Amino acid sequence: MYAIKTLLNQYLRFIITVFGIALCVILMLFILSIYKGSADGAVQYIRSSGTDIWVLQNNATNILRNTSLLSSNYGKTLASIEGIKSASPVLFLLASVKTREHPASIYLAGYDLQSGKGGPPSIIRGKNILKDDEIIPELLY
Repeated sequence: MYAIKTLLNQYLRFIITVFGIALCVILMLFILSIYKGSADGAVQYIRSSGTDIWVLQNNATNILRNTSLLSSNYGKTLASIEGIKSASPVLFLLASVKTREHPASIYLAGYDLQSGKGGPPSIIRGKNILKDDEIIPELLY
């Protein structure tokens, strides 16, 4: 009863408190949605590749953030194992470059053109990028 009496007497404080809590919830949901979109976009390449298994060197715990260098002999050894249809090398490189305005990070992926494995996904509809700073939202994997 005391709480209700206090809320009725100080309704302006109550409204400000409710508004503040609602704003905090909205901001948390906004940040969570940005994180979820970034996380899903970061692994979309891995998911869309159609690869059953990725082989990295020992102690490489994250395919997107670590560097893993294996010699081509590992690919030949993997391809010779019964049940493996093909093995193809892929190069991932996270690098920093200096632009006119500020440093930037770039993520490069290299793949074997003959096999096509590890390459970019096909564009189902949309167009190619024509100029710098252009975003093509219709890329589908």
